[in-house]
Formats: sequence, C-alpha cells, structure tokens
Amino acid sequence: MENHNILASATTSALCHMIYQFMFRMSSFILNTLIIRQTSKELLGVVNVRLTLLYTTLLFVTQECFKKACTNRNSVKNKPWSEINNVLWLGVPASIFCVLILSLLWIFGFKQPVEPYYTFAVLAFGVSVVIESFSLPLFVLGQLHLYVKLRVQGERYVMTIFHVLNFQDQGKYDVINNLGSMVARFIFMPVEESSHLLFSQTLTRGKDASSQPKKDLELASSFLENVLKFVTTLGLLACAFGQAYSFLALNLYGGELLSSDSGPCLLRTFCVYLLLLAVNGVTESFVFSVMKKNQIESYNRKMLLFSIIFVILSLILTKLLGGVGFVWANGANMLARIIHSFLYIREFYKSSNYSPLKGVYPTKAFVISLLCSLGITCASERLFYPVSTLTVLIHVSIGGVCLAGVLLTLWLTDKAFIQFMLNFVRNRSNPKKIN
Repeated sequence: MENHNILASATTSALCHMIYQFMFRMSSFILNTLIIRQTSKELLGVVNVRLTLLYTTLLFVTQECFKKACTNRNSVKNKPWSEINNVLWLGVPASIFCVLILSLLWIFGFKQPVEPYYTFAVLAFGVSVVIESFSLPLFVLGQLHLYVKLRVQGERYVMTIFHVLNFQDQGKYDVINNLGSMVARFIFMPVEESSHLLFSQTLTRGKDASSQPKKDLELASSFLENVLKFVTTLGLLACAFGQAYSFLALNLYGGELLSSDSGPCLLRTFCVYLLLLAVNGVTESFVFSVMKKNQIESYNRKMLLFSIIFVILSLILTKLLGGVGFVWANGANMLARIIHSFLYIREFYKSSNYSPLKGVYPTKAFVISLLCSLGITCASERLFYPVSTLTVLIHVSIGGVCLAGVLLTLWLTDKAFIQFMLNFVRNRSNPKKIN
C-alpha cells in the first residue's frame, strides 16, 4: 500500500508540474512570438546569449553558494533562522562586487556588438541581479527543504568566450533551442523529477537488485520500463514528425526571421536530440537514486570529462556545421551519459530476473508506421507547403492522419503499455488499481 501511495504521489506531482509548466510556458511563448517579429537577429543574439549568460552567471556565483549552504540539512540542523538569515544577507554585497567585476569583463573583455546601448544593457542586467539578491532570504525560507538544481549553460559560454557563431546565428540558435525544448520542459522534466522521487523512496541506495525488497524492486522495475517506453515513444514521434513540420512551426512562431537559412535544419536536428534527452533524464533519475556516495563522486568526475569533450566537439562541429554543431555536440554528450547509465542499470539488475531497459525498444510495427509517416509527411512538405493556405492545411491534415495511424498502431501492438499508462493516469487517486 505504501509503495502504491508513492506511485500515486509521483504521478500527481508530474501532472501538476506539467499543468504549471504549460500555463507558464504558453504565456512566455505568446510574448516571445510578438517580440521576435519586431527584433533583428543580431539583437536576439546579444540579448538571448551574451546578456542572458551574464545574468545566469551572476546569479550562480552570487547566490548558489548561499542557497546550497543554507538549504543543506546538515548545515542548518539546529540552527536558528536568525543566523541563517544573517548569512543570506551577505549575498547583497557579494552581488555588488561580482556585478562590478563581471560587467567590466563583459564590456571590455569580449568582442563588442554593433548594437547601440550595449554598455547600458550590461549594467541594467547587473543591477537586476543586485535587486534580486534582496529576495534571497525569502527564497531560501520558501525552499528550505527542497532540492535545488543548476542547469549549466554550456553552449552560451562557448559562444561568448570563443565567438564561434556571429550574433545573428547565436540569436537564432537560442530561440530555436528554447522552442525545441518546450516538450522537454512540459513533459520530460516533470516525468524525470517524479521518477527520481519514486525511485529514491522505493529502492535502498547502495544495494543491488538482489538485496532490495521484492515488492519495491518489482514496482521500480515496472515503472522504469514503462516510463522509458513512454519517453522513447514521444522522442521517436518528435524525430519522425519534426522533420516535415519544423519549417511550418518556425514560420508560425517567428516568421522569416527563424524559418530562413539554417533555422529549419536546426530544429529538425533538435527533434532527434530530444530522444536522447528524454532517455537520459529517466535513466539518470534511476542511477542517482541508487548509487553509493563514492559512485556519485566518481560519476561527477566523469561528467567533467564529458563536459571537456562537449567543448571540444562544439568548437569543431560549429566550424563545420554552424549552430547545428552545438546540437550534435550535445547529442554526443547525452549519448555518453546514456551509455554510462545503461551499463550501471544492467549491472544493478544482473542478479535478478528484471530487464527494465527493454522499455527503450519499440515494437517493429510502431517503427514501421513511423518510417511510413516520415516518408509521407516529407513528401507532403515538398508537394504542398508553403504554396497557399489551402495547401498548408492539406499538409497539416496529412500529418494528423499519419499521427492517428501511428497511435493506432501503438494501441494495437502494445496493449500492455497502453493499459499501464491509462491506469497510471485514471487511477492515481486509487493507487491499488495501478499495475
């Protein structure tokens, strides 16, 4: 019963997170659509990459250490709030000092854009960080028992330091990257977080499968297999249908500003990257839930190596492929992490009869239906789009029919997975019926 309650809690958490992400991101999506059509490509590059990198870097160096120290249970245990609050207020002078240093670096240390008011914009972003530092005590008070994560902005550092792309290409890459990652934010991120919650509460860290309670192991294995199948299915759908509808999506979102030149190719490549992103999120959630402390430290050292490889690949591939090179470099980095997680999970389950990694293998019928849909929709794009409004509607309708055919194939050939997902959603308030 307790395990079922954990599963229900993880499911409800994921659904609520998806709803929140959808509402928040849709408002941003609409505002960005209006702004992009009134902005040059060069200005997008300066703001979305150079200045946003300054902002995120300042937040990290001035606030992250205080957040980590004051939200760590061992650090704040038995400490009065007044002492914690005093430490947090040190973030304000730290912010002022770091803003002065990094603002000078951004103004005089990097290649200057031709857009006017760049110096003023740098100072404005810096002042906004100082103002935000005043909210740090309230933030930590609200987050005192929550896990805080950092998403490293690797591409932006490479772009800013090495200037491998001009500001026009930087702006286009950043906007398309954000557009392509909407699926990751809406669906994959909540699923990843809920998966980590379930695995960490059902499995004992540091023990292999043979040492885990049988019911806990069965629940975690079933969940891992089906969630892997779920994210793999979504990733393959993005791969197949993203090829023929990337141009349409960019044209609707940003007009010719995004749909010209390398924009569609960039989004098509990102659709392939989404598959790797989805699988890695779930597998790493499992791995980090059961690894020993020394194994996590070892993995963090490997992550440093992966990051160095990413930087090297980024420099090489962007010279050859432009912005698309960043996506392939990210894909290589993600693939290396997936292989590491697969090897660990296989070792974890070698003493049991469970094989949850088989969830990443789709049925042959599903793959065939995807390949047929890929061919049909790509042919449709060449024949019908973008001649007129009528042909655009025909192109979209063909995609809808193909999608319905793929989903019908999935329904007919993998009923066990479909039943699990239906129970997963319908009976989250009555967890006894899930499975």
